Amino acid sequence: MFTDEAVHMLMTLLIVFDRSDEEKVVRKVHEVALDMLNKHLRNQWGLAVSYSKVKRVVECVTDLPMILAAFAAIF
Repeated sequence: MFTDEAVHMLMTLLIVFDRSDEEKVVRKVHEVALDMLNKHLRNQWGLAVSYSKVKRVVECVTDLPMILAAFAAIF
């Protein structure tokens, strides 16, 4: 699933356009991207994705810069 470029693009949209943003249009883009991701995964692998599962992945991806900074300080 994570080698799929469409999944990467849609995950990026979910990160950039936050579900809790104060701007309605930003929340709408997030909602559309989530729906597209769900449909894509269902079509490709027969998977239905709950928001909580996608949210966990998005949170992990969002934390990557912090993890990189921690490793950079060590090395």
